[in-house]
Amino acid sequence: MLSKIVDAMDEIYSMMEELHQTDIRGDVYEYLLSKIAQSGVNGQFRTPRHIIRMMVEMMDPKPMDFICDPACGTSGFLVTSGDYLREKYKKSNIKGLWK
Repeated sequence: MLSKIVDAMDEIYSMMEELHQTDIRGDVYEYLLSKIAQSGVNGQFRTPRHIIRMMVEMMDPKPMDFICDPACGTSGFLVTSGDYLREKYKKSNIKGLWK
């Protein structure tokens, strides 16, 4: 049984690598929340990745800004902000940041 579970997890992770732009973990999280009757009542919702990306682009964070997401759930805003900064400032000459 353990071998089957490990094989299934390996398959899921290889699919995630192929579909890097999709948010499988977020989709699973939202699915699980939908099965819990109290999820909406408790304020647990997942923001779709394209909406998160739009919000981060509108905020246009800078490398020295502090980013805080007190209701981080799956950390979508934090991860997308990090990706945005890496993309935008990839060739930046800011010492100590990304290489």
